Amino acid sequence: TSPLEKAQAIAEEMLQRSPDALMAAKRVLDAMEHQPKKALRLEKIWQLKLLLGKNSQIARKKDKNPEVQFLPRQYK
Repeated sequence: TSPLEKAQAIAEEMLQRSPDALMAAKRVLDAMEHQPKKALRLEKIWQLKLLLGKNSQIARKKDKNPEVQFLPRQYK
């Protein structure tokens, strides 16, 4: 497969994920690069937010029914 096909496959997979989880992952990865001392604390905060968020509940439902749609991002 070509690099473009691989990138498209990754993008398709990302579309199936919670928008809140994607944003949290980006924030934590950015912190690991630019603020490594704060990254672990930030990861713990995001984990708690994600577990308590509405899209987390939807993600569990989506495992059983792929037609379920995520809500827009809850967090900015």
